[in-house]
This record gives sequence, C-alpha cells and structure tokens, in this order.
Amino acid sequence: MDKKIDDAIGILADKIRQQVKPDDAMKFSQAALNLAHVKATLQANRLAENERTEASGVKSKRASAS
Repeated sequence: MDKKIDDAIGILADKIRQQVKPDDAMKFSQAALNLAHVKATLQANRLAENERTEASGVKSKRASAS
C-alpha cells in the first residue's frame, strides 16, 4: 500500500510541475497532501497494532501475513 501511495504522490507532483491552471495545481497539491496524511495514519496504526500485539504476546493476522 505504501508503494502505491508513494507512486500516486509522484504522479501528482509530476502533474503540478506541468503547465496547469493555478486552481488545478492547488487541487493536485491538496490531493498529494491528503495521500501523505493517509500514509502517515496507516503507519501509525500499524505501529500501534504491533505494540498491542507485542504487549499481549499474540501475533496479529496482519503481521503474520507480511
């Protein structure tokens, strides 16, 4: 998922660098910022889940699938 988010942010950054209307550039910038926020939230959730499972001594299904 992180790779897909990074790729999408890269695509948006490329669009912003092109000759676009200021309104479109702002929308692309906001979309990139939203994706960065999603990525940070997912990472924080994964970290919290890992801490909970380590504390309980049980391996989560998500961690075992990785």
